[in-house]
Amino acid sequence: MKTWNPYSSKTLAQLACIALLSGCVLLAGCRRKNRNFAEPAQPAFLSIAEANWSNGSSQIEANSTPDSKAISTGNGLSTQFSDGDRLGLFLRGDSYEPVDNRMVTYTPEEGDIITKWVIDGDPITLYQNEATLTAYFPYSEYGKLLMDSIPLVAGAYDVNTNDVVWQRDKVHSTHTQAMFLNMQHAMTRVKLIFSKAPATDPTTYLGAGKIEAVQIADANTVAEEDQVIYVDGFLNLETETPTILPAVRGRVIISATKTLSEEGVLYDFLLLPVATINPGAVQLHILIDDKTITTEFPTSLINAWKAGTAYTYEVTVRNGDSQVVFGKVGTTPWNYGGKISGDLDPSNPEYGGGDVEDWGNNGWGVEITSPQNTDINGNFVVSPDPKSSVTWSTNASTYCSNKGEGWRLPTQNEVMYLYCLAPYFSNNEAFVNDYYWSATQNSEIAVTPMMWYVDFNIGKTAFNRTSQSYYMRCIKDKETTEQTYPYITTASNGGVVIVLRDENGGVDEANLFPDKLTASATGTEKSTDNRMARKFRVQKAQGQSNTVEWADAVSYCDNLVEEDCDDWRLPSQRELMLIWVMGANSSVTSGYVNDTGVGDSSAKPISSSYLYQQSDFTPFSTSADYWAASEVSSSDYWAWHVAFDNGYTDLTGTKTSSRNVRCVRDEW
Repeated sequence: MKTWNPYSSKTLAQLACIALLSGCVLLAGCRRKNRNFAEPAQPAFLSIAEANWSNGSSQIEANSTPDSKAISTGNGLSTQFSDGDRLGLFLRGDSYEPVDNRMVTYTPEEGDIITKWVIDGDPITLYQNEATLTAYFPYSEYGKLLMDSIPLVAGAYDVNTNDVVWQRDKVHSTHTQAMFLNMQHAMTRVKLIFSKAPATDPTTYLGAGKIEAVQIADANTVAEEDQVIYVDGFLNLETETPTILPAVRGRVIISATKTLSEEGVLYDFLLLPVATINPGAVQLHILIDDKTITTEFPTSLINAWKAGTAYTYEVTVRNGDSQVVFGKVGTTPWNYGGKISGDLDPSNPEYGGGDVEDWGNNGWGVEITSPQNTDINGNFVVSPDPKSSVTWSTNASTYCSNKGEGWRLPTQNEVMYLYCLAPYFSNNEAFVNDYYWSATQNSEIAVTPMMWYVDFNIGKTAFNRTSQSYYMRCIKDKETTEQTYPYITTASNGGVVIVLRDENGGVDEANLFPDKLTASATGTEKSTDNRMARKFRVQKAQGQSNTVEWADAVSYCDNLVEEDCDDWRLPSQRELMLIWVMGANSSVTSGYVNDTGVGDSSAKPISSSYLYQQSDFTPFSTSADYWAASEVSSSDYWAWHVAFDNGYTDLTGTKTSSRNVRCVRDEW
């Protein structure tokens, strides 16, 4: 993993001479509770400038024109910021109130010599003491953004959506204009150019050459703790040197239909950096002509994908046994201009010292046969197709409705419920461990349409732009007079109980704890501790009066005596998500909203009234996060929690963070 030193000895003038590049948010320092504010002699306010500066000073060169270079294309070139582009801003320093994720919008005015950046909100006052200012692009509206968890999302490269770049500057009352040159990339870029030999070559590929998807993934033989490909993660800007915190392991897929040609077609990946690529550990999968070819990435010369570097692989698809041959490779250091690095000989950059290395007969991959429609003993059935990821805007929005017969894209809460049943689905191949779209739009973000999704690998529930490629499943309502599950009932002493399975049937046993629990099960979201009880009571009272750390939440529930019961526990991640779906408060209806015309806003996966409508039940707070007992598989320092204003299920934030508590107990 590459780290950066933001306090370079180079002057701003030197920095301005270097090809400028995209980067991400970052800020050194920490929050201080006690501050003595020193008022400046006269008001001094922060401003942001991008211009031709002279010798690193605050003076503009005579007759200069605005020069707002920022984002490298990876080819040694720079791009310009466009009208409406937004940065995020953090400020830290002695005597300063912290500024967190302040939005800054690029609004150039014709004729102005200084490019105009408009800082949202009240002016930021500067004092005599120096402060560190960090800018990142593109601005993120990701949940409750914290400085130690700037989101990084792998996928198809897009300079304006996921290519996170950052830079720092120093400001004070006599240096009020911050300038962000030479922005640094947080991620790595892997470009794959697929081609076939000329028609006269006997090895030329003879098929139609229809490529539908390309995937980079860890080999199946690699142990989970040794896997290096992540679908997302975070940039930690709390430390002096930024660090990347990988979060969710998985396959990175680009679903885009292109036709193999002699000239070549490009699939451009943006990935979290990989410190070491061991031989045979990282694989390339190509879905071509309805078959899958798999091969290993060569590591003889390139055995790491570093932050701020673009790697271009030339790949030939051949005939016969459908071989994949890695040919030439080139590296471009994004952060420092467009030169070929020392890893390769520019005069002879082919693998194997000039010989094109043949990586052998890879054969065709095994084509998976999907199951039939799945009945979950609930209010709807699930379709197993399609088998590939799709963008929401071009496929997910219409695919289900085009199937006819009442098929639709499930709402946010319906997809969350399907994740709760994932242990069963993993046995019949209906779902894969990847992201799945919903029909629900995040109504809190008006600038860019964001659709809710659920990660079936770990359960994270969040939102993203419609241009992203995720999987999807279609559902349709089931007409039945029999009992469907889950439902809510009342215990003999008045307790409120969620029923997933009873003597008449219910959800599959694979989703349930085999035995009755009397204490919190604190294994990770991927362990058997993340199941659900067949019947469990939800604490009717609010629970702990104050927000507490995770360990205290576990202790509180394990020692609680209430409602004539002494065997309470903290709910698992899936149980807590189900509590949201079952209507812990009136905000639950936001997760059943169909903003897009492709779902059904009247449908819900439960066959009873909501939890908050039950007698004497105190609704969950609509402005609070609640702890789950489940720890996070990718970090010993995190535990799962759910936001009960919108169902946002997240893993970020340490166990020492303060959140709300509500306990459950097995009722069978």
